[in-house]
Amino acid sequence: MKKIAIVMIAVLGFGLTLHAQDKEDFMSKRGVYILPESGDIGLGFDAVPFLNYMGNMFNGNVGNSVFTNFINNQAIVGKYYLADDAAVRGELRLGFNSVSNQEFIMKDLDVPDADVLVTDKMKFNTTNVHLGAGYEMRRGHGRIQGYYGGMVTFQYSQNSTKYLYGNAITSDFNTPNTTNFGGNITGTGRLTEINNLTNIGVGLRAFVGVEYFLAPKLSLGGEFGWGPAFNVLTDGTRVEERWTGTEVEVEITDIARDTDFDLDTDRAFGNIFLIFHF
Repeated sequence: MKKIAIVMIAVLGFGLTLHAQDKEDFMSKRGVYILPESGDIGLGFDAVPFLNYMGNMFNGNVGNSVFTNFINNQAIVGKYYLADDAAVRGELRLGFNSVSNQEFIMKDLDVPDADVLVTDKMKFNTTNVHLGAGYEMRRGHGRIQGYYGGMVTFQYSQNSTKYLYGNAITSDFNTPNTTNFGGNITGTGRLTEINNLTNIGVGLRAFVGVEYFLAPKLSLGGEFGWGPAFNVLTDGTRVEERWTGTEVEVEITDIARDTDFDLDTDRAFGNIFLIFHF
């Protein structure tokens, strides 16, 4: 890791030795600076929906529509310009989701009755957090602006699933009527919980990109990056209930920890993007 950090610092250090272009009196016909200035804020969007919309206007596509989309990992991506040729970057995602799925199923009775129903329920909870911070330097001529820099990222996600069944496992009904939610029915019984599956990831990234300013404060661009990323999937538990032949048995199984390390190029800042400055 030390060698990787040294290489990335050297890359960024080389970029710092490049002379940034002086601020030019580059203005639109209405007297508005085309390029971003110190104090400006930039907000990024995926440009692909917009480009598809423009292309479909010329090929007769019916029902053509455009929508906004995230640049990276469902995170809000923004910049704040400390100078005309330097900005700090940030990425933020805070996601919390809870899904409940309920299904009616026939109640276990000595004499089955299709009109007597109970409810099975699956509840899935998930949390997703993505944070990124970096520093960007710029240089270029006129509307074409190149940039480079580095950033760090942190990701956290956690999910759990719980199942509640209307029909219990008993000596009279060893294999009760149970809704198949997908994966909850095993070869020997049925799952009641899958808990604490947590993924934690950190990354260090050098990036380089280019933007073309279509209009004052509006740019279209693309970016590539390189760097290491490390992810750990922490321990979780899997709870299953089953009939042993004499009683109900509950088994708790640990889910082993997994790790993942990557050192590669990427385009994590999205495909082609649009950035609005204000």
